[in-house]
Amino acid sequence: MARCRYRLYDPKTKAVTAVDTGSIKNPNGIGLSPDQKTLMVSDYAGINVWTFAIQPDGTLADKKPLMTMKAPEKKRDVANGDGLAIDSVGGLCHDCAGLQIFSATGKHLACFPSPSRPIR
Repeated sequence: MARCRYRLYDPKTKAVTAVDTGSIKNPNGIGLSPDQKTLMVSDYAGINVWTFAIQPDGTLADKKPLMTMKAPEKKRDVANGDGLAIDSVGGLCHDCAGLQIFSATGKHLACFPSPSRPIR
C-alpha cells in the first residue's frame, strides 16, 4: 500500500482522508488560485507544481502537473521548489534554483537564476 503524503482534515467531522499517495515526492510550497478553486503544490524533490481542483465540499480532485520548474544542471530531475507566491491573476513566482515566473496556464515565462545554483 502506498504511503499517504497529503491528508485532508475536516474540522467538523474530525475525519482524515488521503489526498495524495506518493506521486508528489516532497510537498513544500502551497497556494490557492485567486478564485480559490485550485490548490497548487510544489514538489521540492521533483520538477512539477501540481494542481488540485477544490470541490464544493472541500475535497480535492483532478490532480495534474501544471508547471514544470527548471532544475539545476547537476540534478535535472530535482528543482528544489521551496516556496511560491500567486499573483491576482493566477501567475506564479517560484523559489527554486533561483526565481522562476509562470503564467496562470503554466507557461514558463522567466527565470532569474541564483548565482550559486545555475539552472539549465
